Amino acid sequence: MLLRVAWRTGARYEWVHHVRLASRYGVTRDDVNAIAEDRMSSTWTDIEYDLVVATDEMLDSYRVCEATWRRLEKHFDAEQLVEIPFIVGTYTCLAMAFNSWDLREESGVDVAGLPLPRTR
Repeated sequence: MLLRVAWRTGARYEWVHHVRLASRYGVTRDDVNAIAEDRMSSTWTDIEYDLVVATDEMLDSYRVCEATWRRLEKHFDAEQLVEIPFIVGTYTCLAMAFNSWDLREESGVDVAGLPLPRTR
């Protein structure tokens, strides 16, 4: 979800740092490429797919549609469901700040081989 927000908002700082950490949490290069290509990965579980769909819905229409929410309810408890919009909202807010400040990764951070979001 965080990577989808960073990519779609063009938040380079957020994107670079979280792509570099992604493999520690089981996010594969194909997962990263799928996000960078604005597509869904064929390897994502139904839950991962639904979380990315929910992220896209919130970025597009500022809400999770009822059908997506019903699918998420099958996998997450009430407390976890509350977190979903807050994750997307928090990282969208950070993206707005980072983009406004034109924040870039620190010197020495290797971005070679990484897809990089376009500045919006």
